[in-house]
Amino acid sequence: MIKVLPSEISGTIKINPSKSITQRAYAIASLCNEKSVILNPSNSDDSLSSLNIVKGMGSIVERYENSVEIIGLKREVKEKFNCNEAGLCIRMFTPILSLFEKEIEITGKNSLLKRPVGMMVKPLERLGVILETNNGYPPIKIKGKLKGGYTEVDGSITSQFLTGLLIALTQVEENSEIKVKNLTSKPYIDLTLDLLEKTGVTIENRNYETFFIKPKKLKPLNIKVEGDFSSACFMLVSGAIGGKVRVENLNPDSKQADREILNILLQSGCKIKIGENFIETEQSTIRNFEIDVTNCPDIVPSIIPLGAKGEKPSKIYGISRLRFKESNRVEGLIEEFSKIGVKIEADENSMTVYPSNIIGGKADSRNDHRLAMALAVCGLVSKNGVEIENYKCVSKSYPNFFEDLRKLKGKVIIEGGK
Repeated sequence: MIKVLPSEISGTIKINPSKSITQRAYAIASLCNEKSVILNPSNSDDSLSSLNIVKGMGSIVERYENSVEIIGLKREVKEKFNCNEAGLCIRMFTPILSLFEKEIEITGKNSLLKRPVGMMVKPLERLGVILETNNGYPPIKIKGKLKGGYTEVDGSITSQFLTGLLIALTQVEENSEIKVKNLTSKPYIDLTLDLLEKTGVTIENRNYETFFIKPKKLKPLNIKVEGDFSSACFMLVSGAIGGKVRVENLNPDSKQADREILNILLQSGCKIKIGENFIETEQSTIRNFEIDVTNCPDIVPSIIPLGAKGEKPSKIYGISRLRFKESNRVEGLIEEFSKIGVKIEADENSMTVYPSNIIGGKADSRNDHRLAMALAVCGLVSKNGVEIENYKCVSKSYPNFFEDLRKLKGKVIIEGGK
């Protein structure tokens, strides 16, 4: 148990690296037989899970204090892989592991076993791969070898599988065409295409509906991973409702989906300063906001505290996929935040956050890292503080979240400690 007490926060933090970019970089580097260097990688649980997959694929991996070096395709590929609770990991690496003509099992644990993977079955079948799933959920058994050609993908639940397929199809013998329907989270596809371009591969993208891929040997990937907007959202909102915060290591021109937080803060009337490598927010009167999160669903928990402190109700559209995250986030947000005085209502695809008197109390993260961080932000501006059960799940994306909150003068008490 951890408790976040009412606090006026102030100060500067350097945000952790992006796990979305890190995991994609690891996957791409695993398919290059020359040395790739990833500087400033994320050390989140999800990123480490993806790195373990890369090791299991036979890559030579060297970890240093602030970098990871990978030489891909050098040793024997394992038969069993575990993604733990990383959704991107299992959906991205399934098509990549299909490149090896070997029967492979890929699984996970806890929440990942409840996240859908059935959308991968038919698209891969058209390309010569047979997947066996547990009624559309992990574990997954992969049989056959991926080949080029034509396939169709439903992107309505996730774009993560498309990311893996785009990467994998650069390494087959034939040209490929992917027809995509109802694609969501388009900025994440931009991240993937951008990283592939850095290895000399250009994929033709026709309005995110059709992708044409020509096979090509990958050049080494040498990048410095930028700061994570998904993590920064929580700190920027904290400053906007409870003090003054400067978040460094952020690229204001980033292609990350959750860069959308800047538009939400501006729409809400927040005091915000944007510099070359930092963003600063300061407590101000919050109006309200309306946002469609179809392309950035992970942002939702971070903006709940912002909506709760607004003068009028805030509307969030495009929330249907939140039911397939580390928890059912729609249900979790409504039920857990009601325990601390925040009123939220939702229908099938929209959510309303009402101006609320955040009294505080005890709530459960449901082992969802983003719920835990959002509850903590509410604690800063609550009357009595917020106790959070299952708080350690923040390590999934932002291992040093509570340490950073303390750096900003947030009052954080750990049960049995300080």
